[in-house]
Amino acid sequence: RLSKVPASYVCETLEDIFPGSIAFSYEAAVILFTSADRLDNSAEARRQFVRLLEEQFDTTTLKVGISSPFSDLYSAR
Repeated sequence: RLSKVPASYVCETLEDIFPGSIAFSYEAAVILFTSADRLDNSAEARRQFVRLLEEQFDTTTLKVGISSPFSDLYSAR
């Protein structure tokens, strides 16, 4: 079961998939920050990004989501 996989392993895996990103655990979630400057911010590109994340964890019970881009770290939600 994924619940037995350490969050640190999930974070390292995400950082390997998305070079230059930062992943960490927070409460019961794993958060991934990556530069929006490196991504196409169109609606279709955002859907593709979420699909890529979902494909990485398709056999797990993890939920995947994406926030709107932001420039102030303190405004992250």
